[in-house]
Amino acid sequence: NDFLVNFCDSALSRYNLLMRLTKYYHSCFLLEEGSDKILFDPGIFCFMEGRTDPEIFKNLQAIFITHNHPDHLDISALKKVLINNPGVSIFTNTDTQETLNKENIACTVFETGEKKIGSFYIRAIEATHEQLLIPVPQNTAYLVNGTFLATGDSLDYSLRDIKGVKVLALPILAPWGKVSEIAEFAQSVQPGHIIPCHDGFVLDSFLERQYGAWKNYYEGGYIDFRPLAPGEAFEF
Repeated sequence: NDFLVNFCDSALSRYNLLMRLTKYYHSCFLLEEGSDKILFDPGIFCFMEGRTDPEIFKNLQAIFITHNHPDHLDISALKKVLINNPGVSIFTNTDTQETLNKENIACTVFETGEKKIGSFYIRAIEATHEQLLIPVPQNTAYLVNGTFLATGDSLDYSLRDIKGVKVLALPILAPWGKVSEIAEFAQSVQPGHIIPCHDGFVLDSFLERQYGAWKNYYEGGYIDFRPLAPGEAFEF
């Protein structure tokens, strides 16, 4: 289709460029290619207790919010990010748009289809939020340049068709999570690299043990399990 053709043409024209993925806390990621920058899920665990200063995010082309939960959307921090990025576009789904509208924050609904933003081609995918004891919000996953997948809080079957994605942001700890189901989801997607996320609410000592268990699980396999410290980047 046209999206794939455009993506291939773009890939050929920038074959020597690497994408740079920086993880902050929990599920907040900054993705860069050349001078283009997009931010995902700036939530409360990223900014609480002074962990990350919202003012470090500058020259953003877009912000993507997968769903309307505070650990993926910190309204106060987002407003500070917007001060330094007055022209930035926010993309999310209908459910999250309602919350942003109440805060007088402009955004665009992007929950299906494809968009080109700078050097990025982004596909929005409906991906049901995993079950909780309370009603769950609408969740949208985003696939960037066919190589990076941010799932939000979803292990939905709609994402399992994206086999062989280069980098998967995998939520490894969650109130809805069962480790065997999370691992099975990752095996079905068959990514080249897993960047663990949704892990900003636990003690560092516990997190180290979890990372170790996941590393041992994938040791000798075809998937590279790659934890990133807050502010650490990975190029691919």
